[in-house]
Amino acid sequence: MTMMTSKEFRTQIANAFVEALEKEGLQWKQGWTNLSVCNGATNKAYRGINVIHLWLTALRNKFKDPRWFTFNQIQNWKGEEKLHLKKGSKGTYVEYWFPYDKVNRKAVTWEFIRQNGIKFGIDDNYALCSKYYTVFNGEQIEGLPKYEKPSVGFSMDERIETISNSMSVPIVYGGNEAYYSPATDKIHIPNIEQFHSAEDLYSTTLHELGHSTGHPSRLNRNLANMFGSEDYAYEELIAEITSCFMSAELGYVETAEHLESHQAYINSWISILKKDPEVLAKAVKQAERASDYLCVAAGLMTKEEFDKNQDRVMEVNDKSVVDPEKLNLYSALLDCIKNNADPGVTLEKLSKENSDMSRINVLLDDAEGIQANFYMDDFRLVIKKGEELLGERVFPNADDFAEFLKSAKQEDLERIKEAGKVAMF
Repeated sequence: MTMMTSKEFRTQIANAFVEALEKEGLQWKQGWTNLSVCNGATNKAYRGINVIHLWLTALRNKFKDPRWFTFNQIQNWKGEEKLHLKKGSKGTYVEYWFPYDKVNRKAVTWEFIRQNGIKFGIDDNYALCSKYYTVFNGEQIEGLPKYEKPSVGFSMDERIETISNSMSVPIVYGGNEAYYSPATDKIHIPNIEQFHSAEDLYSTTLHELGHSTGHPSRLNRNLANMFGSEDYAYEELIAEITSCFMSAELGYVETAEHLESHQAYINSWISILKKDPEVLAKAVKQAERASDYLCVAAGLMTKEEFDKNQDRVMEVNDKSVVDPEKLNLYSALLDCIKNNADPGVTLEKLSKENSDMSRINVLLDDAEGIQANFYMDDFRLVIKKGEELLGERVFPNADDFAEFLKSAKQEDLERIKEAGKVAMF
């Protein structure tokens, strides 16, 4: 099975997000913002675009359990009762990113990247790889102990006041509007008695605190946006997702009245997301940084944990992201080259000499001008002499292509030349 690319994965999520907005407005938030999604076996919270994806999946399937498990985790469960996946259950993907050392051909830790100050897209020796795992919700699993929501140890208002005081962002009460002023670095909200509920008050305040994280002294986002512009809508999307994340972190559900009050933003969000689905992933990254910043201010996260998380949500350009399937092919390609051409070739040298790594040309015979063209996207090996086609072999999949490349000798390449074009064998 061909695995989806990161762009396809994020486009699917953005489309689902737009569909939810078009069908239900902001009511899509009500069903899931009271729970932080996590891996049920490790109890580790999911992050980034996975959070939105799993929330939307839970909404679509009416799941209330925040726990998700891989098939292997279900099979290897260590609890008292053996777990079984319910018949007919369908899983969903989660995205996992990890750094890869292209020279030594191995994965490395995020701690290694941080300690060595490695910058993706600048240091050609390292790339970002993504893998996709299928997970199932706790409600799809028989034998799993019932999820019990953890109790909150102290009141919401105290935690929000702690955030405000820690960030030195005063909350000014009065008037009929809620907004953040970058010029004064203050939040303005109506008097408490004007809110329909405590949840509305908390959610509104968290939304404005989300904006305040963009101040130049904090996360330094562009806050000088004209009302009604796409940049203004984008910042509002960041603040609203931040409010969602913090609502989940602090454990409460937003009311219908609060959701309806934000209805005016929906059309602008739909417009920019349809134009560029990647906007959602970027907004989630920014919102996650803002949420982490607020968690530090609330005493829910240490500064060291914040710094560590930022390494994992850094912006990277497309050239620094490599498909793991292709990395396996590149590794096999190196073996082929060392068997048949220049044993001094490295992946770093290849990437510098071939700006488009989907096609790599290697000179096999300098005197005859014979070269091998490796097409990594459609698993083809083409032998040419100048512009003359001497032979071609097409492999059915990446694994077969890699297997051939790992063991290919000069006589194998000669057979391809002699056979001409041979497909699917």
